[in-house]
Amino acid sequence: MIKETSRRHNIRGFDMDLDDALIQEFMQRLNRMYKDQAAALERVKRETREELSVAQEDLNKINTQRSSLLQRKDYARTEIRNLEPKASNLQRRLDEMSVDEGQETMAQNELDQNTEGLKQAKNDFDKAEYDQKMKRLSSEIREVEQQIQDVTTELNKTTKQADDRATLGLLKKELDTRKKALEAL
Repeated sequence: MIKETSRRHNIRGFDMDLDDALIQEFMQRLNRMYKDQAAALERVKRETREELSVAQEDLNKINTQRSSLLQRKDYARTEIRNLEPKASNLQRRLDEMSVDEGQETMAQNELDQNTEGLKQAKNDFDKAEYDQKMKRLSSEIREVEQQIQDVTTELNKTTKQADDRATLGLLKKELDTRKKALEAL
């Protein structure tokens, strides 16, 4: 069994007749390999958790920025919708008025202010480039989600390695049992 296990795990020097000293050395090598692999697994798990945490933080930041942009976009649209009827109403009232020149000037000034406010709101909305920012944030979200998927894949690989190490540990125990049985003979 030691010969078969050493061949399977590429442990050289155990393909001949074995005495107690070689069996003990084999057991020590297996034990060292097991400890090294367990330490490596824990390191990879820790690193994976850290990477996953960083990726999740990035995703949360991006989602916060996205929400903020959506709120500002909605606010700008609402402001434009609110100003358009006011400007139309003032223009209609101005057209219907038969007033003196002073009142007409005041109404015209109010109309001009509201029209200017509408133009400014539309200009601000266009300058904000919400759609481009949303596309950029969506792209960043996809990248972070891909990173999370990559980290998950790495975690699955290390879990499989841990399973292999556990199998190796079981073989070690079985070898101990057989060794004791051989010593009893």
